[in-house]
Amino acid sequence: AQGGRPHERADALDGSFAPIGTEMATRGVGHRMMRLLELRAVSETGEAGSKRQAERFDRSPTDDAASTGSYPCPEQDRLPDLGHMRIANLFTMGIVLFAFIYEAIAYNAIFLGRILPAAGRSILAFPLALLFNGTWFMALWSYFQAHLTDPGRVPEQWRDFVRTVGEALPVTPAKAEWQPGQATFCKKCMLPRPERAHHCLVCGLCVLRMDHHCPWINNCVGFGNHKFFLLLGIYTATACCLAFVTALPDLVVCVIALVDRQHGAVCHDDALGIGDVIAFFVFGVLALTVGGLITHMLTVHIPLACRNSTSIEDCYENMTNPFDHGSSWANVSQIFGAYGPDWFFPVRPTRPLCDGIAFAAGDEERLSLTASREREPTSEVLSFEDTETQQIWRTRYQVKSRGMSEIQGEAKLPSLRDLLGCGIGGRRHHPLNVCEYKP
Repeated sequence: AQGGRPHERADALDGSFAPIGTEMATRGVGHRMMRLLELRAVSETGEAGSKRQAERFDRSPTDDAASTGSYPCPEQDRLPDLGHMRIANLFTMGIVLFAFIYEAIAYNAIFLGRILPAAGRSILAFPLALLFNGTWFMALWSYFQAHLTDPGRVPEQWRDFVRTVGEALPVTPAKAEWQPGQATFCKKCMLPRPERAHHCLVCGLCVLRMDHHCPWINNCVGFGNHKFFLLLGIYTATACCLAFVTALPDLVVCVIALVDRQHGAVCHDDALGIGDVIAFFVFGVLALTVGGLITHMLTVHIPLACRNSTSIEDCYENMTNPFDHGSSWANVSQIFGAYGPDWFFPVRPTRPLCDGIAFAAGDEERLSLTASREREPTSEVLSFEDTETQQIWRTRYQVKSRGMSEIQGEAKLPSLRDLLGCGIGGRRHHPLNVCEYKP
């Protein structure tokens, strides 16, 4: 999903990015949403006959299900079988873990345990062991955190919020462009989702501030584990570079001995057998290869983090990045939280600056968390029961009071429940209002 035009990249990661009028027109749900948008245009231009058009939606199986009270499941049953992809992800995880273990054993057992004593540099063994193993442990810790941590599935608090505000919440079609402060509708989950959230076809769920799905960690990279993913890259690249640079002189000696062995060349007075020399050579190649690849990856993801952007959002061109806070430090803090010792450890930010639902734009002071919240260390996101959180979400997503909509004379459109014939999450709730997105 890294090639092609911008809209093709986004569509490969998020099924709901299909352009209106193409894929949407081939599905009952998409067709009905498109008809609803047409009705909004009719109501705004004041053309006659809008009520008659509202009654002329084509009937589909969802209508029959609505009449019987049995609603269909989301489109997950239409997705292709992804079992082979999950097996491939497990295989790549096995490769990663093998590389981790092999590098640690080769560096400690061969280089520190045999080569340095044979070369008369035993004094360097302890400090090098401390540096390498400490960095290696942090990289492995970050790896398991990135793999095991929830990448940021849409929380139940958001669904409670959607049910509570009902039709006062504007919901827009998802597009491959910046949509700040807009709740978008996911055609896979059949649910409204927060800004910057996207649907992962591999995981089968919407992920808050999704960056990409990484097969090497067998997980998505999103709001919940983006910090761990970056620390994984930083510590892995550091460990590989440290191991390769410190072992490079001895690697050269061993390679020469391996190539010119028929002429009697030996490696450190023949302290190593041919098997040890080959294993040490493989260690050097693996450290150089992995370190180079990870470093190249970091040259992409660190600048994105410094701009408070993701791999998906990097192709958006409809406006400048609305979430850029003007400095790399402020942007990275949106991922790592307020600066503190926890920045360097793969643990959840002790002072997070956003909750994954509402993101402060570059020209807004503190939308997602107030200054008082920042001073109070916490590892939990804001709870929906918190009045302050509800007010933040209402402000961010432009939720209007019912009386305000009536005073403004806004035309009432069919709700998503009326349109789709099913309730959000299979539960009865207030209907939602779908409107066109206007940048």
